[in-house]
Amino acid sequence: MHRIEEHYYQINRIFLKMLGLWPYQQSYLFCHFGISCYLTLQLLPLILDVIVPLNATRSLKLITITEYFVNREKYACAILLHEMLTVYVGAITTCSTGLIFMAYILHGCALLKIASRRMKHAIQKNILAMPNPVKEYLLYQRIVDIVFVHRRVIQFHELSVSSFMISFAFLIIIGVTSLSLNLYQLLQLMTVTYDFGEISVIFILVVFHVNYMFVLNYGGEEVQNHGMELFQATYNGLWYAAPLRTQKLILFIMQKTTVKITLVCGGIFVASLEGFVTLVNTAVSYFTVIYSTR
Repeated sequence: MHRIEEHYYQINRIFLKMLGLWPYQQSYLFCHFGISCYLTLQLLPLILDVIVPLNATRSLKLITITEYFVNREKYACAILLHEMLTVYVGAITTCSTGLIFMAYILHGCALLKIASRRMKHAIQKNILAMPNPVKEYLLYQRIVDIVFVHRRVIQFHELSVSSFMISFAFLIIIGVTSLSLNLYQLLQLMTVTYDFGEISVIFILVVFHVNYMFVLNYGGEEVQNHGMELFQATYNGLWYAAPLRTQKLILFIMQKTTVKITLVCGGIFVASLEGFVTLVNTAVSYFTVIYSTR
C-alpha cells in the first residue's frame, strides 16, 4: 500500500515541480526553461553582436509573424516585450491546465490501484479458516471499504469531467483546427518559401499539438486500465471459497467493474489512445481538405 502511494506521490511531485508549485524543495520550471530558450533565440543576433561583432549590425528578426502597423525596427524592443509576455502567458496556461488535469487523473488511478490491492488481499486463507460469523463480518467490512473507494473514484472523475465539460469541448475543437492549419502552413513553407526558421517554429507547434493530445488521451487510457485491474483482481481472488453472502457482494462488484471508467470530454469524446488516433486522423483529414481546395 505504501509503495503504491509513493509511486503516485513521486509522479505528482514531478508534475508540480514542472509548474513550480512544489513547496518542499527548489523547483525546476520546465515552462520557464523553454521560454528562456525562446528568448535566447530571439535575442541571438544582439548576443552575437557582442560576442562576435561584424562590420554591420545584425538585424533583429522576430520568430512570430505579427503585424503591429508601426515601424518594427524603431519599436523592436516593445514588440519583443509584448511577444514574450504573450508566449509566456500562453505557455504557462497551457502547461498548467494539462499538468493539473493529469494530476487529477493520477489521483483517480492511485485510488483504483488501492482498491485493486485491497481486493486482491481481501479474501485470505487465514480469514477463511476463522469461525463463520467472524469470517463473514471481516469479509463484509473489507468489501464495503473496496466499494466505498470505487464509488469515490467514479464520483471524483464525474465531478472533474463535468466541471470542465465546456472547456474540453472548446479545447478539442480549437486543438484539431489549429493542428490542421499548422500542418497546412508547414507544407506551404516546405514547398514554397523554404524558410528554415519559420519551418522550425511551425514544426515545433505541430509536435506540441500532437504531444498535448497524446498525454491527455493517455491519461484517459490509464484510468480505463486501472479500472479493469480492479475487475481482474476480483475475478482472480478466492471468491469461490468465500461464504455465499460474500459471493453475492463480490458478484455486484464484478458487474460494476465490467463497465469501464471513461473520461468523456465535452460530452462526446472519450479520452483514450483510440481517441487520440481519432483526433489526429480528423486533423489530417481537415488538412487534406484545405490543401485540396487551395
